Amino acid sequence: MSAEHALERRYRRLLRAYPKVYREWHGEELIGTLMAASGPHTRRPPLREVLALISGGFAARARNARARGVPWWADGLQLGVLAVATATFAMKIEMLPHLVRPIWTLGAIALLVAIIRGWARVALALSLIAALESSRFLVFHGDAFTMAGFGPAYVEVSSMAPFWVIVAGLTVLAVR
Repeated sequence: MSAEHALERRYRRLLRAYPKVYREWHGEELIGTLMAASGPHTRRPPLREVLALISGGFAARARNARARGVPWWADGLQLGVLAVATATFAMKIEMLPHLVRPIWTLGAIALLVAIIRGWARVALALSLIAALESSRFLVFHGDAFTMAGFGPAYVEVSSMAPFWVIVAGLTVLAVR
């Protein structure tokens, strides 16, 4: 097997990091350019080219990973809701002891996973439970309404507002 043939085979193997459509459109051009730039007796691609091809392939896959037909603003809103939810639960972590209130902690994790996966309706239901549970002492005076007796009791509007922002954002995503 010649050095040129081995090098081309290795480059083609590295190009598998790119999506199939990208390889069909630009694969031969990339192979031709890489082969022309290599030395005459080179059998292996340099490490720098290997890393560049792999990272470029993953970047191309990430650019194409977005679901078809989803408007740009919905992606931005989902990312914003995820950021608010993550920050809200991260700031309240001392109020969510996992040994005392495991349902609340599991609900927060399930909500974040649902937002990440794009399950707007499931995330909306979970965020509505969290918003109502966190608002019960201020809105319902603590006695009239409890879901399951879990969750922290917030007594300030500033502590409850992020939960309702999450509900509002997920409502828009679920209706869309």
